[in-house]
Amino acid sequence: MLNNRFHLCYRVILTFLFFSIFCYLSHAGSPGRNLLIDDFDYDSEGVSAARANWVEQGQTDEVELGIGNYVGSIQMLANFSTINGGSTKLAYWNRSFESSPLDLSSYTTIELSIYSPDLSPVTKFYIYLRSGSQDWYRFSISPAEVSTSGFGAIVLDMKSAAVEDYGTLGDTPGWKDIQHIRIAATAASDEDTDAIFFLKDLKFKGRQHCVIKHNDDRL
Repeated sequence: MLNNRFHLCYRVILTFLFFSIFCYLSHAGSPGRNLLIDDFDYDSEGVSAARANWVEQGQTDEVELGIGNYVGSIQMLANFSTINGGSTKLAYWNRSFESSPLDLSSYTTIELSIYSPDLSPVTKFYIYLRSGSQDWYRFSISPAEVSTSGFGAIVLDMKSAAVEDYGTLGDTPGWKDIQHIRIAATAASDEDTDAIFFLKDLKFKGRQHCVIKHNDDRL
């Protein structure tokens, strides 16, 4: 009995070591797994497809397709000259995932490529992720982080998110039920100059990992 138990433990240990080495070799040097939400290249589908995905809210203008040097991106115009606001003016666009919510619980960073030729009207960019039906994760991007000489990738640590709770505190489903993504730009209440920016490649990145499960009632 003891001899059988020893051999069984020995086999379990060898199996564990084998899969540990396999995971290490498989993922050594790997950049991790990516979830591409949108590459913003709607040239083949047309502007109507871009507008169906990224819906303008409030007094915001509809998205357009990038042209010239910016083909393969979408253009968002923060029309501050025509937006009426209180202490700040807000231009924003939403993409809905209500029919198939995103599970982002295994991802660690957000990456978005942005270019704007003139950021002077903008006080802040934001990415919002709505968890469940009411609560939002908010990520702030300073205009100083955005490239004015071509597309540059903005990388955001998901742990840095601020939480805006509009429901019952603690009821949010967290990262497992993301139903909306919002992209926004704000300006001062007296700003009357529009700001234009172009977007490419919105993605989430996470670390790869192996999960080794062993169930054996004989142990």
